[in-house]
Amino acid sequence: MKNAKLILMALGLIFSAIVAWFVISFVFSIFWYLLIGAVVLMLGVGAYKFLAKSEDAPLLDENKPERELNSAQNLLEEYRRKLIKDKN
Repeated sequence: MKNAKLILMALGLIFSAIVAWFVISFVFSIFWYLLIGAVVLMLGVGAYKFLAKSEDAPLLDENKPERELNSAQNLLEEYRRKLIKDKN
């Protein structure tokens, strides 16, 4: 009877070791696939940003002088309002 219990305990230990190995391998493979997916996703986002930036950016910004002129005019109007306010 003692030999049968010893054999059953050994088989149970071997079986539990196999199950633990399976669980650890499964978790490791899930993390590995997540890592590969994250790398692929980051490469895709980087490529999208790189390609989208090159398409959206015009070669020459023709509106830039007009924007600078508008900002200068707005600044002058603000100074005039301050001067009129100070005089009153």
